[in-house]
Amino acid sequence: MKRCLRCRSRELCHDHGSYRLVTRDKLEPSMWINQYVIRHYRPTNMTNKMCARSIFHWTNETINIWSHLLGFIYFTYCQYEMNAYRIPLMGGHFQDHLILSLSIFGAQICMLFSAAYHTFCCANEKKRQKFLKLDIFGISAGLLGMYLSGIYTAFFCFQDHLVTYFYMLMSIFFITAYVPTREDFFDRKIVGSRIGYLHIIYTSIIIFGFCPT
Repeated sequence: MKRCLRCRSRELCHDHGSYRLVTRDKLEPSMWINQYVIRHYRPTNMTNKMCARSIFHWTNETINIWSHLLGFIYFTYCQYEMNAYRIPLMGGHFQDHLILSLSIFGAQICMLFSAAYHTFCCANEKKRQKFLKLDIFGISAGLLGMYLSGIYTAFFCFQDHLVTYFYMLMSIFFITAYVPTREDFFDRKIVGSRIGYLHIIYTSIIIFGFCPT
């Protein structure tokens, strides 16, 4: 790779796509992972291409990125194996394929969006917030996907209960899909308290997980 004066003297060179890791004192506090991670940050203002290439470099996000990427690959394999072998082996029908595919798809979304967040969160604060919203939506999709398969198998012989829980699950899904689109998603609180949208959403999702039992 060619190196210029900017490559050698500064943290970032867009001309040659090179960068040097920095400590957190070079960044705004909003770009920190947390107060305990001090070193091996990627500099801000990296291009999308540079962020994507950084997954092959050792940074303080490397394990986060690859644990989710490998998780996505694993669930993609599960998606194929389940539909191509497991369900046909048990004589499953279209409904079985649909429910289990959606359940695994939720896990795929969770892994992929989290990997994307940890890959591109270093670019700037605006992009960090954008991908954080995707990450949070992915976590919701993963949780609801687990509930979907559990409810389907547990209440397969109780159609009335099954339909009721499916409607409840759909309602929670639409809420979790809508709330991250709000600009005040992270800041809005209930008047007179420190409870925000995130607290309410995930408390609801967790409580819903106990309802069928």
